[in-house]
Amino acid sequence: MKQLVTTVFLLLFIYSIQSTAQWVQTNGPQGGTVYSLAIQDSVIFAGTNGGVFVSKNYGENWKAVHSGIKYKEIYSLAFLGNRIFAGTKNGLYTSEDYGETWIKAGLSGKRIALIKVIDSKILVVTDGFYISSDSGATWNNVDQNIIALSYVDDIAADGNNIYAATAGAGIYFTSDFGATWTEINNGLNNITVTSIAVFGNHIFAGTQGGGVFVSEDNGNNWVQSNNGMNDHSVKCLCSDNNFVYAFSGSAVYVSGDYGANWTSVNNAFFRNENEINSSVVSGNSIFAATNGGGVYKSTDSGENWTPLNTGLANTNVQDLIAVNGKILSATWLNGVFVSEDYGINWNQTQMYSTRCVSLVAIGETIFGAFNNYIFSTTDYGTSWSMKSNGLPNSELKNLASSDNGDLYAATWVGIFYSSDNGDNWAKISEGLSYPYVNVLAVNGTEIFAGTDGMGVFYSPDNGQSWNEVNQGIGDKTIHALLYSGQDLFAGTNGGIF
Repeated sequence: MKQLVTTVFLLLFIYSIQSTAQWVQTNGPQGGTVYSLAIQDSVIFAGTNGGVFVSKNYGENWKAVHSGIKYKEIYSLAFLGNRIFAGTKNGLYTSEDYGETWIKAGLSGKRIALIKVIDSKILVVTDGFYISSDSGATWNNVDQNIIALSYVDDIAADGNNIYAATAGAGIYFTSDFGATWTEINNGLNNITVTSIAVFGNHIFAGTQGGGVFVSEDNGNNWVQSNNGMNDHSVKCLCSDNNFVYAFSGSAVYVSGDYGANWTSVNNAFFRNENEINSSVVSGNSIFAATNGGGVYKSTDSGENWTPLNTGLANTNVQDLIAVNGKILSATWLNGVFVSEDYGINWNQTQMYSTRCVSLVAIGETIFGAFNNYIFSTTDYGTSWSMKSNGLPNSELKNLASSDNGDLYAATWVGIFYSSDNGDNWAKISEGLSYPYVNVLAVNGTEIFAGTDGMGVFYSPDNGQSWNEVNQGIGDKTIHALLYSGQDLFAGTNGGIF
């Protein structure tokens, strides 16, 4: 089970490689986590978990501009001419006066993860792939099952050629604005693609754990290109007229020769791998799971930390659990690893080449959430059995257990419950008004559900009824919940409550 995490905030920085080669923190914005950026001339817009902010002096000052937007989590931004579009968890909004006023632009009820503008068309990724040719007045679904296969993390275009990067299915290509799609993964040995960019005649694909791949023939063939790059968990790619930039979990890399060589620039910008996903205590040691930095260990109550990644093939660690002196780590791409010497060495279990986001134990049986499925092991990962009967075809977010051995699974279509060791599952969130659940905390028949934007919900009767319990919570995107005695702690983008 995901423990109380150190919540993190993404700081907005401006970098100038041509001049001082330094990062300088801007004066804001004060919206918390920055999800997206859009720039028009010298005006910068930032989409945050607290709304839209604008700066007209390169980040020196910021102003909140989200009048008319009901939901303040802004996941994506894009310009079409002088109009800016903002993607929220409940549809699309647009503004024609640089954010002073906003109106709805369709796709209500859908979480808008990504917006791209190509020529005069708007491409949107939500629970499907949508295109509008009339500035958002009407929308056409053209996903052709791409979304069903995986999540689209990024889109890039070269003329009418559009490339979609997915988390688990590689790269898809269309030249007819989505009427037909073709998988183009030849040579791409890592299909968890986080970002994609076009630079000259080259296409760059950033992957989770595999670094950067480059294609010189419109994506027909890919070659891995990581020379000089130590961190292969690439989060984002972008380019200007002279350079390609790769942002990883612990560094920024720049290439001036189409990815043949990479140079790390100013790693001090990052704060010790910058994200802690989970922690666990075993004996006198604290272990922390980080994004991009692997596992860290402290034996002095957190004063000092030591990386422990020998044998850990993927350093994007989502969760940790300690069972009978053994520690198991869930990774984003390479499944589950186990250590029998308190993290000094790690061995791959038989659940590999897959994403695991959460682990929980009932006695000596360990359950893991792998993409849309739950598996269990009673021999610390030597063998696994599927335990998904009754679960929906939806990405699992978190697992939890009660003292009497019942299991709970959080998804973005609600909460599911098993009383028979995971053999069968039933939905217990019919009365929950908001289904996007990130994390769970269970105490007897009491369930607390942390959601993605609507705060915490409480059920006193094992899911039969639900009430919103958010008084005093300043940020309603809940990443972690933890019981300590009679207290409940919530980890959010805006701190711990």
